Amino acid sequence: MKQCIKDRSVNFYLQKRDFKYEKQPEMIAFLNKNFVRPDYFPAWLSGFIEAEGSFSFYSFKGQTKPKGFTIGQKNDLYILEAIKSYFDSHHKVSKIVINNLDYYRIDMYGKKTRQNIHIHFLTNPLLGHKLESYKKWLCGE
Repeated sequence: MKQCIKDRSVNFYLQKRDFKYEKQPEMIAFLNKNFVRPDYFPAWLSGFIEAEGSFSFYSFKGQTKPKGFTIGQKNDLYILEAIKSYFDSHHKVSKIVINNLDYYRIDMYGKKTRQNIHIHFLTNPLLGHKLESYKKWLCGE
């Protein structure tokens, strides 16, 4: 990026664009050990949940109840650990290897988790269809 700021030609960009992920494994390894949540994390998290999160339900004796909240990401364990910490969760982040890529996922459930998620969305609301899904989950529909 710094080189592209200095040389703004299209040709330079086209020659160099394939190198933008050259150090990605090292950056991910560093962040997995040293990530500090930025100030804008709560607002960012709501957008990330809109794209990557899901609210699940279970049925018991004909009644549908809220079960849990699930979110996942490939390669970036630090994101899931930051979300886990943010919601004060004790749930384990699981790892699945798909096509030589590490996919991390966390399933969070229980009263405390639902309360923490609800508190988060009071000041960092969801939009669109994910908001409707969340409302059903919150109300236990």
